[in-house]
Amino acid sequence: GYNKIVLCKNKRQTDPFFWKLHEKILQNKPINYSNFFGNKFTDTNICYTNEYKAKINKHINVRINNFSRKKYHNGLFHVYKKCKVIATKNNLKIEENSYVNNERFSVVSWNKETITLKSEVRDDRIITIVHSLFNNEFELGYALTGHQVQGWTINFPHTIHQTDHYYAKEDWRYVAFSRTTKKEFINVMKQIKNL
Repeated sequence: GYNKIVLCKNKRQTDPFFWKLHEKILQNKPINYSNFFGNKFTDTNICYTNEYKAKINKHINVRINNFSRKKYHNGLFHVYKKCKVIATKNNLKIEENSYVNNERFSVVSWNKETITLKSEVRDDRIITIVHSLFNNEFELGYALTGHQVQGWTINFPHTIHQTDHYYAKEDWRYVAFSRTTKKEFINVMKQIKNL
């Protein structure tokens, strides 16, 4: 014999709909996502591959850049107010300006020496760091991989991409669909070919 572990509780989701969805995902049953979720492109996107994540980040950055008057280019991408960025490393050296890998921020302001960021994960905490640190330890944060959003609770509209990717197995889809508290926040899109 063996012991079988069954998921029976998720801290984010109390709606019975999610239990049925997760059961189907974990049993690898076919799901027609369009029956349950919207099909909108949002500013928070969960992707399977880093390649697709980079395409979405570039697409959104270019789109918003066209409408932003006040901006600067950090050598890798355009930065403007409310631009979404994500830390790529832990930096715990100075507590009031600390951040952790995969923590997402919005740009508040910048000057010649520093950039000020507002955390979207840790109680809207504000940090100010020098440009060289920002340029080396942050990247665009509109699109993230399922691995990057593990542990997140997403309380706003977001879009899940690549659910039909060959390697997007049950565990990845479970993580992608279990980040939110409300079914209405989830949008699902097939891979967009012309990004």
